[in-house]
Amino acid sequence: MIELHPTIRPEAKAIVEELKSLNKTCYILSGDHEQPTRHLAWQVGIEHYFAEVLPEEKARFINLLQEQSNTVCFIGDGINDAAALKKADVSISIRGASTIATDTAQIVLMGENLEQLPLLFTLGEQYNQYMKTNMRASVVPAAFAVGGILFLHFGITAAIIANLLGYSIGIGNAVHPMIVYRQARQKKRHGNT
Repeated sequence: MIELHPTIRPEAKAIVEELKSLNKTCYILSGDHEQPTRHLAWQVGIEHYFAEVLPEEKARFINLLQEQSNTVCFIGDGINDAAALKKADVSISIRGASTIATDTAQIVLMGENLEQLPLLFTLGEQYNQYMKTNMRASVVPAAFAVGGILFLHFGITAAIIANLLGYSIGIGNAVHPMIVYRQARQKKRHGNT
């Protein structure tokens, strides 16, 4: 007699805790039976789990979460995850997963584990912030320039200066992540020597 048990990735529990600290709600959608799914959820610290879920039910569950104004990130590595990966707002797979999962996913983590997942969420949130700042940096000076010309009788030179100021802020904001990354890398190098 051979008894099979699902193995938990060694990094899973720590990553779930990190995701919770980032205010992310985690779910397990598993095609497996109730008992092993419940045990898995307990081991990694996930409160919400659903067992014996068929592939099309995973996609319907994601749709239900989206209808409740949630942004859904689905992580899957099997053939039965393809429909859910396609339906999710953000879909993630890992290197070494089934071909259909890696082909369907928007993001493939190349480390063959989930350790990069919290960093991915952090980068996504930083990207959102930078894009909002860039939008403001382009809209506010342009509105100021047009309003200044129409209502305050600015000359064309003042309008051009206002637009150039907006462009400068946008460019500075766009290169800021690269500068921060380089500084962190240099600090790490000097700390290791």
